[in-house]
Amino acid sequence: MWLFNKKSALLVIALSLLGSKTIMAQGCNIVLSGKVIDEHDGSPLSFAGIYVEELQKGVVSDTLGYFNIKNLCRKSYHLKVTHIGCESKPVFISINTDTLIEIKLEHHTHNLKDVKVEGKGNYSTQHSNMLSGLQLNQNTGKSLASIADNISGVSMIKNGTGISKPVIHGLYGNRIAILNNGIPQAGQQWGNDHAPEIDPFTTNQLSVIKGAGSVEYGGNHLGGIIITELGKIKYDPHLHGSVNYVLASNGITNTLSSLFEKSGKWFSWRLINTAKYGGDRHTPDYFLTNTGVREFNSAIQLEKQLNKKNFTTFYYSFFNTKLGILRGSHISNLTDLNAAIDRNTPFFTSDTFSFSIAPPHQKVQHHLFKWSYKYFWTEYLLLKVDWGTQLNRRQEFDVRRSGRSEMPALDLKMLSNYTNISLSAEKGSFKYKSGIQYRYIDNVNNPQTGILPLVPDYQLFNPSAFGNIYYSRNKASYELGGRYDINHFRVARILSTKTIEHIQHSFQNYSVVAGASYNLTSNFKSTLNIGLTKRSPEINELYSFGLHQGVASIEEGNRSLVPELSFKTIWTNTLSLKEKLWLETSLYYQPISNYIYLEPQLEPRLTIRGAYPFFIYSQNDVVLRGFDLSSKYELSESFDLSLQYSIVRGNEQVSNKFLIYMPADNISSKISYRFNSIKKFNYPEIALKGKYVFKQNRFNSSQDLLPPPDAYFLLNTSFGTSTTIRSHELNLSVEINNLLNQRYRDYLNRLRYYANEEGINIVLRLKYNF
Repeated sequence: MWLFNKKSALLVIALSLLGSKTIMAQGCNIVLSGKVIDEHDGSPLSFAGIYVEELQKGVVSDTLGYFNIKNLCRKSYHLKVTHIGCESKPVFISINTDTLIEIKLEHHTHNLKDVKVEGKGNYSTQHSNMLSGLQLNQNTGKSLASIADNISGVSMIKNGTGISKPVIHGLYGNRIAILNNGIPQAGQQWGNDHAPEIDPFTTNQLSVIKGAGSVEYGGNHLGGIIITELGKIKYDPHLHGSVNYVLASNGITNTLSSLFEKSGKWFSWRLINTAKYGGDRHTPDYFLTNTGVREFNSAIQLEKQLNKKNFTTFYYSFFNTKLGILRGSHISNLTDLNAAIDRNTPFFTSDTFSFSIAPPHQKVQHHLFKWSYKYFWTEYLLLKVDWGTQLNRRQEFDVRRSGRSEMPALDLKMLSNYTNISLSAEKGSFKYKSGIQYRYIDNVNNPQTGILPLVPDYQLFNPSAFGNIYYSRNKASYELGGRYDINHFRVARILSTKTIEHIQHSFQNYSVVAGASYNLTSNFKSTLNIGLTKRSPEINELYSFGLHQGVASIEEGNRSLVPELSFKTIWTNTLSLKEKLWLETSLYYQPISNYIYLEPQLEPRLTIRGAYPFFIYSQNDVVLRGFDLSSKYELSESFDLSLQYSIVRGNEQVSNKFLIYMPADNISSKISYRFNSIKKFNYPEIALKGKYVFKQNRFNSSQDLLPPPDAYFLLNTSFGTSTTIRSHELNLSVEINNLLNQRYRDYLNRLRYYANEEGINIVLRLKYNF
């Protein structure tokens, strides 16, 4: 009996094992098939690598982009998709049967992307130049303006080494709209020394609209729009992310940033933290004393798919920085000021490097909270609600007498609220989008500074409404849009310790845009965009009065300013031939009535805070026009050339005088070569880039304290590759900027009166993805 039972048990075990193996064999015969295509035009990407992390093996797509992975089980897998010239893309997939997927990769043949309105099709005639993926990775550690400077037609106005703002077609400041993850950035952006309070690590796509502008994004952007987007969290129930480290030799600046994200049943989350620590920058000949930086930023994003029709997002970001201002730019008397201007070596220049930051310096904190909600009524009808609140605090510290240097000379707090409710609908070849928006700003000064504030306390009430109609059929697309704004200011201006003047201003602004695009062939597209925009003066243009510390100048507003009226026309043509040649040209013409600008006065002004250049806000009828060219040619799959060229002209319409602070003509080219993978190193790439900036000869000697500096040429080089460590990717690169250690000054740097630009800078970048 015992023997029978033992034999029966062995037989049962054997049959169970055989059955389980049979079931396993049946369950692990699944085939995953797919196609790898270019995200932009849908063209197949041949010889792309599809690596299955759980199996430690992979396949390569064929000449048409197709691939097959056999003998998979019923489970979840992590795929890593790679292709030469692309950033690797992680894909998480759960399979229970034979599965067919399509994988889109960001293939960087060029950096053009049309701006798409929400919906299934691409209706908008607005187009933008976009940077994402590898292009952003190659610029980590730089400011937002420095990254955007890689796009033709975009430059930057600077105030020393650490403060920069984007310039689009010669316009900047209040005339450029910046969207921070869908919310208009609200800070003290009126100042040329007030860089956007945005951490570039919270951006995985940066777009620049250089056309007449989309009416949805606000009514004051005569120059253009910069859009930063973080993107949705990828579906994957496992913890993933990346760690970035950047070391720059000039200033010994260290930057560390981390990103963690995970999707789950209840919600998906993403956490980003960034820290930066640097010291004095240096020119080829001397240190730029007191130009260090301290920065700590954080952001968190939460997403929840409530059901098939409801989706909501919460986003919070914190930006905190301390920036040193060149000590040699703050002078105590007129004699020393005249001696400091165009001096070979600035006053107060130290012989040794230092991480310390002393007055003059800035401290800036910025909080942004955003809630977004989408309701999909039908497949073609979408309701979207965005609400955001921002708190901005700016403190500026001067060299003050009697031990008061640690007391801020300027202390501003700005609270803003923004609400957007929009409705999008599609019907046949038409798309409609309309919405209402409301913006409120409350800006107050700390009265304990002991100095009359540069700008007064004020409140802004800004209701607005917009609407767009898009039509797209066959080869043509058309767009018509309009916007109406009311800007109502309540101003409390301090005249003395006992006298406060209360003033109110109301302005009515409007914008009208129209555009058309036509695909003459499958390789050639032409787009015409026109826009009429009325822009009311901002608070600083009306009421500035005092020292603008970061630019080391005294500015005085003008209460009699009237709104500007701009009419911009831009014609863009794009040619793409067999993924070998890409060429884009843009011509634009923009007359502006009552153009507001800072006019330098020949005589500096002496105050109890020192002697400084003096500027007054003035107004005139002007015209801007220019030309942008971007091109790229792939000699082979590994070898390519690119070229960019930009010119902009600005004149007063009656006197034909040149406008001040217009970007000089510039041309840049880049040659890069990608090697085949070498052992564990994937597609090493070496690049050489040159940029020539012409001397700005279009100026009036009576307009500035110094004539524009000489032309200069900068040579940069870089090397980058990636490798795999325990199934995780490590990207590493070395970049050398100003390789020839060139001595030069840039016309758009407001501190060019006192010092040269930075010398050679070696930048090491590491990025570990997990």
